[in-house]
Amino acid sequence: MRIVGALSGDIPSLHKTVTNLKKQIHQLDEIYYSTPNDVSDVPDGVTLVKLPVNYQRLNPLVGSLLKEQDPNALIVLFEPNVVYPTTLVRDLYLNHLKYPQAALGSAGWRLGSFPFYLSGNFNQNPNNYWFNLNYGSQVDFLTSYPGILVKRDMFPDVQQLDEEFLGLYLKSSRYMKLHGDIYLSAYLCSRNIERVLVYCDPISTEELEMYPSTGLIKSIQESQELKLLTSFEPVSLLNTITGPLVLVFIFMLMFLLLVIMVLR
Repeated sequence: MRIVGALSGDIPSLHKTVTNLKKQIHQLDEIYYSTPNDVSDVPDGVTLVKLPVNYQRLNPLVGSLLKEQDPNALIVLFEPNVVYPTTLVRDLYLNHLKYPQAALGSAGWRLGSFPFYLSGNFNQNPNNYWFNLNYGSQVDFLTSYPGILVKRDMFPDVQQLDEEFLGLYLKSSRYMKLHGDIYLSAYLCSRNIERVLVYCDPISTEELEMYPSTGLIKSIQESQELKLLTSFEPVSLLNTITGPLVLVFIFMLMFLLLVIMVLR
């Protein structure tokens, strides 16, 4: 089964990540670097994909979709300037065998609803927060920084790519364009494709380029307005970030009311 890597970003950070990816235990069949810009110093062993349009955070995915025609091809989306564990591609591939029809990642979230928000996992060890989910759980959103695995047949053919996948993205707000992983997960939701949380060894975040959280909520709301994110995975009250805090507030309020009634 063919498995390829997908990258974008600035060239200096690219060299570091490519050097790291070449050390993967499960070797990638190809590494794509996708950009709308003219570049000349692409690292050896990397295939340059020149894009007609700047798709911003979706550049790595779009370039790979344009090149890969085999519906069974697996695409791993990487971030620039990240040191990935040498086991990452192997771990994602082995989990793909367990969940062959799902998009996979080692960090992701269930959104929840007011006032109980967010259950999920970071890519770190140990993951022992009260809001963590079990590996194998479905999530609403996969987070891109530790790597996301998708399958080519989850997306339209090249001829329909603009109309069926990229059209809404290009028309979306700047907030959505800052959060390509939100758009990706919402699009997969619209096609009833599961997003599953799996275990992978933690990445090194020493030089991780964290993308801004500006407009994160707005991008999630926009994905609903575009009728992409049409359903949410259920959350347990005590298994959310805000749940226990809300309960503590309620108990404190009840205790205060009780004290006031007693003192009257």
